Amino acid sequence: MKMNSLYVKLLLSSCLLTVSLLSNVSTVSASLKVCNRTCANLYYTHTYSDGDCGGSCTEDFRNEGWWLVEPGKCKTVHSGWVIDEDFWWYAYSVDGVHVWGSDNYFWYVPWAVHNQCKRKPSCETGTPILSHRKLSCGFNTDYTNNLYF
Repeated sequence: MKMNSLYVKLLLSSCLLTVSLLSNVSTVSASLKVCNRTCANLYYTHTYSDGDCGGSCTEDFRNEGWWLVEPGKCKTVHSGWVIDEDFWWYAYSVDGVHVWGSDNYFWYVPWAVHNQCKRKPSCETGTPILSHRKLSCGFNTDYTNNLYF
């Protein structure tokens, strides 16, 4: 009987600890920052999965940009959950000399400042295709993407 009582106490303690931890999740601050470690002004955009997107002309991704990130400065480009999230990003220097892209991920991205669901290729007209790099945040609540030449 004593063993069962101990088991019940451990189980209840475990449940209370779990509830306590889960109730504090919403107070955890999380963000994705971009830091410009160059001597040039940079523009930055990214795309990430967003379940609120999706429709006849949009996919389940949100595209946001363009942020101007000055030399030696950092910008918060995403506030919210980043743990185990993937972002596809693209950046370029204002003088056009340096570009951060890849040969693997291509997205339609408007040149104007935007925060929109990613449009399907069949619905795009005149929007440039930019090659993005993939950024996996892992199990970090905050992540900083440092850009160097």
